Amino acid sequence: MKFCLRGLLGQKQRSTFFRFLNVIASLCKDSVSEDDIPALCEELNVALALVERDFPVSMQVNFPY
Repeated sequence: MKFCLRGLLGQKQRSTFFRFLNVIASLCKDSVSEDDIPALCEELNVALALVERDFPVSMQVNFPY
C-alpha cells in the first residue's frame, strides 16, 4: 500500500499515513510481547492524533451537491 501512494500525498500526510500503517502492522503480528503493549498503545495514540491533524474530516467529505 505504501508504494501505491508514492507522489499522491504531501510530505506530512505521507509520513503520518506510513506511521499509521506501521502501527497497524505491529498490532497485527502473530505474536506481541506483553512488554511491548504499552509502547504500542502510545504509538497508536500518537499515530491516530496525527491522522486527525493531517486528514481532517472536512477534507474527507467534499461531495459536490
